[in-house]
Amino acid sequence: MLLCDNDPWNRHLITAWRTCAEPDLVEPPTRPAARPVDTYDWGVHSERISFFAPLLHVLMFGLGWARPDLGITRWIDLGRLVEEPVLRAVQRWWGQDAGSFVAWMSVSSVAQSQVHALLTSTPAEQVDWVDDRYASLRSEPEWETIWGGGSDSMHLTGHVEAPLGPTARETFPTTPELDSHG
Repeated sequence: MLLCDNDPWNRHLITAWRTCAEPDLVEPPTRPAARPVDTYDWGVHSERISFFAPLLHVLMFGLGWARPDLGITRWIDLGRLVEEPVLRAVQRWWGQDAGSFVAWMSVSSVAQSQVHALLTSTPAEQVDWVDDRYASLRSEPEWETIWGGGSDSMHLTGHVEAPLGPTARETFPTTPELDSHG
């Protein structure tokens, strides 16, 4: 149990952060192939979760984005600039899925409210910005296979806060109070 959560949500989390820090030395995992929804299998679903779960971590905790969908949309609009290390990792790892991610977040009020509440410590307000230019992606079978099946079928937002949870401090080897050499 790393970072107070179970696999698959943390399987590639360290690799994602290393990709941000050492982009030329760390290779992201291979994107899992999309398989039809009617062939649900936990192994296939867990591969998908482990591939996409770190995306929210790096957007929220690496860039501080309370609205990752808005941030990704603006990043795409600006030409997917990769001078910033986290955005370079996002492009390498999830670049082909950036629009699909926005399409998912724009219809997932659960994801939007959980992300907002976690980063701002306030309840989410009504979302007043939705970019529907990616709406057509939601009708594609591959999008439905990966992102469909409910407001957060991979439970990405429910697990993104594990490192901040109440039991997280018990599993970390040092904390500011314990490490006086900091």
